[in-house]
Amino acid sequence: MQKVGFENVRHLSLLAYLSIIRKHDLVHIHTSNRYVRLAHTLASRLMGRCVVQTFHGRQGHALERLMLRLSRLMGHASIGVSHDVAEVLQGNVSVIPAFVPPRVEDEALPIAVASWLRNVHQSGRGIIAMNAARAFRPHGIDLYGIDMLLTSFLNTSINEKYCAIICVGSRDGADGYLDWLLEQARPLILQDRVKIVFDLPNFAGVLKEADIFVRPTSWDGDAISIREALWYGLPVVASDAVQRPDAVSLFRNRNQTDLEQAILSVGPRSGHLNAGAPDYVLDVLEVYRTAMSRFAGKLRLADPGTERS
Repeated sequence: MQKVGFENVRHLSLLAYLSIIRKHDLVHIHTSNRYVRLAHTLASRLMGRCVVQTFHGRQGHALERLMLRLSRLMGHASIGVSHDVAEVLQGNVSVIPAFVPPRVEDEALPIAVASWLRNVHQSGRGIIAMNAARAFRPHGIDLYGIDMLLTSFLNTSINEKYCAIICVGSRDGADGYLDWLLEQARPLILQDRVKIVFDLPNFAGVLKEADIFVRPTSWDGDAISIREALWYGLPVVASDAVQRPDAVSLFRNRNQTDLEQAILSVGPRSGHLNAGAPDYVLDVLEVYRTAMSRFAGKLRLADPGTERS
């Protein structure tokens, strides 16, 4: 998925990628791929740039965790999106949730998606929203729990009360798993109980229209979508795979009955934006200033607050 106005590093040549790094003093690295992260860190350090890392997850085998720690050691500042993530990195890591309040332009939806959401509301049913980066099944377990949400519609009460929109970031699947999921969902799609959308850049627009957000991941970091849903005043149901924000209704990880009971037990959305939510952007900017001040001996910046990022 690619946002308008932002280059996807996967689509850049090596020269174009290095040119972008050369134009900036500070490089902030976000990626879930440990090996790609290490390569970004090496390239940025070799070009004499200040490096800030954000780490989003703590899972992985021993070699992957070693890659994370090496990247942290080579960077000038590190951010973990939760205390769980910071703990596995074993070092000086600032804990800052990866949440930025959505803007109005982040809520724009394709006509077909907006129309489907409107029709569901007119039918009198509520809307369950869910998102996943892709259909992925490591070690035979659905990482994002798409299978669990589909199965929940076998529950008569859920089927009568809700429809669900599942937003998947990429069509890439593991060993045909996406094809299998789509086949399982076909009856629900034909009944208009479930809509599966790919490559939707503005999930915030779905959350704005939804009635409940479900995050049935088998493991996770500090999910941005959970914090966005809470900001929109949605009730949130999530697995207890990791520590979640206090307002989230938890169910036991991979327990289908628990998930269904949690969905049926949540109250209505508040309908109020959480305007009092912490502004984590300011915390990140402070990390930038600290990192750049440590790096100032090389860069000779007159004002650490004016660095390019």
